[in-house]
Amino acid sequence: MLDKSSCTLYELYNARFGSRARAGSGAIWNLRSNQLPPAGWTSADAAGLPILPGLLNYGQVKRAVQTKTPIRHAIRFTADRTRSAYIWPARHRAGNGGSMNLPPMGARFRLKLSFNVAAYCHNSSSCSREYRRATSRP
Repeated sequence: MLDKSSCTLYELYNARFGSRARAGSGAIWNLRSNQLPPAGWTSADAAGLPILPGLLNYGQVKRAVQTKTPIRHAIRFTADRTRSAYIWPARHRAGNGGSMNLPPMGARFRLKLSFNVAAYCHNSSSCSREYRRATSRP
């Protein structure tokens, strides 16, 4: 839930509503601040980070498709399995083990330069042209 008047975000994990509302955990975020919670603190996403700022909404996706321009900010996603570790800026670990094949909480991902983005575009010529322009920057 977002209170736009105060830029306060309220996130709940495993929320259940019935005769009595309950949640497994929750976090309150001041979106006007970049201050991180203390190390070890959890949140609704278990990494100790707010979920909403990295989500895409329908309008962003529609605009990117209509204008044939890529979304250039970080995009949040979840992984089915994660390592029992975290890296900055995450503040909490909640994982499936110590395997180095699993990403830690807070991991960031980039596509390899060799990844064929054009294969996923409806109009591959304009997509690949935009992709080349975006990836040729220093």
